[in-house]
Amino acid sequence: MGGPSNHGPNDAIDGGLRGQDGVIIPTDVQNAMVPSEALFKLLQQAQGDHRKCLSKAKAEGKNIVDACALTWGNVYIRYQQWAAYRPPFKDYDAASKWSAANEKK
Repeated sequence: MGGPSNHGPNDAIDGGLRGQDGVIIPTDVQNAMVPSEALFKLLQQAQGDHRKCLSKAKAEGKNIVDACALTWGNVYIRYQQWAAYRPPFKDYDAASKWSAANEKK
């Protein structure tokens, strides 16, 4: 179990959301994003990191399951977070319609 790692220093490390240039976006900017947008971008980022890992592992002739387990785990966690999030219900017309329909008569 504890053998040498085949991973680079930045493989599967979740340091936050990165911009187009690969630089991590400041925390205050990330916190100002709409949660659903941030979660979706983090999922896309994790998927992209996993694809890069797969390509690199295949090119180097490594076992992709062993080489990319961490990046796949990151995709799995980000997917769970994205799927579990439900944005707040803020549509007044729809809210009033549904609250009226759900009132006891």
